[in-house]
Amino acid sequence: MLLREKPGGAVKASRVAWRDRIPVALYAAAMAFPGIVSLGIKRKLLADEGGGFDLVAWALGLIDGTHLGLVQQLALFRWDVAIMLVAVPLAWLAIVRRMGPRMRLTSTIVVGVLVSLILFIELKTFWEVGTFLPLRILAAGALGAGRKFASEYLQAGSVIKLSVLMGGVVVASLLAYWLERGRGALRGAPGWKSSLSLLAAAGLVAVLPVVPRTPFDRSAAVLALGEFAGLGSSSPEALTNERFAAPELLRQYRGVSNAPVPNARSPYFGKAKGYNVLVYLYETLPWACYHDSATAASYAALTSLEPTSFIADRHYATYPYSRRAYFSIFSGWYPPHGMRDFTDQRWEDVSSLGSPGMVRSARDAGYQTVAYVPEHPETWESDVIRYRVLGFQRHVVPPNAGTVTDQLREASAARRAWQRPQDDTTRAMMKRDIIQMSDEGKPWFVSFNPQISHGPWVGASSITSTADACARGADVMAEVDRGFGELLSVLDSLKQRDRTIIVALGDHGLRNRAEFPLFRGATLDDITFHVPMLISVPGVLTEAVKIPWVTSHIDIAPSVLDLLGIEEERELEQGSPMWNPALAHRRVFIFAQGYLGVDGYVEGDRAVMMNYMLRGVSESRGPRLEFSPRQLFQTPDSTSRAVTSMLWEITKINHAFMQYLPSLSNALREAGSREAAGEVLLPAVPGVVRPAQRP
Repeated sequence: MLLREKPGGAVKASRVAWRDRIPVALYAAAMAFPGIVSLGIKRKLLADEGGGFDLVAWALGLIDGTHLGLVQQLALFRWDVAIMLVAVPLAWLAIVRRMGPRMRLTSTIVVGVLVSLILFIELKTFWEVGTFLPLRILAAGALGAGRKFASEYLQAGSVIKLSVLMGGVVVASLLAYWLERGRGALRGAPGWKSSLSLLAAAGLVAVLPVVPRTPFDRSAAVLALGEFAGLGSSSPEALTNERFAAPELLRQYRGVSNAPVPNARSPYFGKAKGYNVLVYLYETLPWACYHDSATAASYAALTSLEPTSFIADRHYATYPYSRRAYFSIFSGWYPPHGMRDFTDQRWEDVSSLGSPGMVRSARDAGYQTVAYVPEHPETWESDVIRYRVLGFQRHVVPPNAGTVTDQLREASAARRAWQRPQDDTTRAMMKRDIIQMSDEGKPWFVSFNPQISHGPWVGASSITSTADACARGADVMAEVDRGFGELLSVLDSLKQRDRTIIVALGDHGLRNRAEFPLFRGATLDDITFHVPMLISVPGVLTEAVKIPWVTSHIDIAPSVLDLLGIEEERELEQGSPMWNPALAHRRVFIFAQGYLGVDGYVEGDRAVMMNYMLRGVSESRGPRLEFSPRQLFQTPDSTSRAVTSMLWEITKINHAFMQYLPSLSNALREAGSREAAGEVLLPAVPGVVRPAQRP
């Protein structure tokens, strides 16, 4: 009888033990959800978005990634499986076994949801721009002016996927807690059978074939989390506080860039002395769209400038987003190359500065300098500093620039109905001021950057080609151009057209997948950096002057100041007048490390690019920027070292240039203190048109 009962008792005990092991498996399952995201990241790295499959195939002598066998493809996931689906769940079980049931539940949900969220954000970021970004950059985008476009970059599908992912963590944790409650499970170490099954999975991963070593053989989760924490392979930020004398600093810069600085007087020096200056920025305008015959009608006002303009057909933005691009345009310097804009620090720690460049020099020469900005004032303090830094005496924001949340709530079905009236109001204020300043007889320097054309454009998600992208943006670009035409008409009516230098250009092009689905991130691409640029000088030029060599945003300020005949405060120019033939032999730098994870430079018809995250160098030959991930593997180490050294050197030099910006202004510090105390909403800046106060 005892013998007959023993098997039954063993079966019952086995069932109890099996039920007690269920919570073990479920807590492991909850922590495996981040691992699922990491597999998604790795797939993006290896598929077309990252080029990893192609890179491995080329290393094996195959045509492309489609010729890799299934087992070879799976082998590239080995570290992600081993770390995120084996090691992490095992390690988590070893941790939670020392906790009480409620603490186990809470900690599993918090950690699982948090890691899943971080990895999902980095997956989305990689999908958009081709690299992972640190927390401080993501936070700056989420909390800064860019958040008004967040709804256009974040699709509903992404929100649903994220909700399902985090819901899976919560459900698995709650189920584990419910099953273990009262059974005393997890008081000891994880069951040896559970551990053995996980170790068996790790062993299975280990027997996968070895593939050639490439930048893609690391764990995607470790790579993404490292970049998120700011531990990735980025270029240096805090490099030196040493301040060099101007001649020595220019000598170092000239040695790296081969730029013809310090600039000598050019043949056009003073030819437009006393002219007014109008800078009109076309937001998000690639060169390819301006030169697309199918959409030429959208740029009637811009093309009307060509007969009296310097036209730079190989002009590159210095950075893929507006704030740093503006800095280069107005200052004649490359943007500060830290991961953050130097005016994006805590504003009470930022100086009133006084950047060199065409605005400050014009102001000091007696010009009235005004920036017209149709932006809502959510980042008002840093914007005030930014434009004051550049030399603008007045920073005009329209009174209808209220909070975007309110405007979006009241907006019609038309896309960006909230932006159009802000642009229109700002333009009307600008026209009124131009008339008034012209009547006063004092020269003026004004800038306007309408925002209606900010990407993504209508129907961007279904774009199939560059021409298609240009067609999608044609309507909003036509609005921007018509507004430009209105300003030109005002100049004609005042008989000031022939006494005004007109600078018109794109600040940058399309720079992520939401704006351009064919976009390939982590690269310096023509669609992003190659922009149209014209400087019209009626009365000086009687026909168009084509600039055949590469130019940059840093060349605009020296060109304008030469035309105006201003030579004071120009000791540290990095750019040069664009008609200087010596620029044909210069090295032009393009920075994007804080956005796309890459930097590079162009010299003649050759361009090189460093991918910091993947630690590889690519090369482009020809008039277009076209980089292939193939070079990440094939470029010789000596080339990689030379390019890396060059980029580190220019970064250090740029940091030294920034040491010339003066220290913090007491007036700004006091204004910040009053605002913090609730005495004033915004710092008092003479001439600023302030928006209605927020409640």
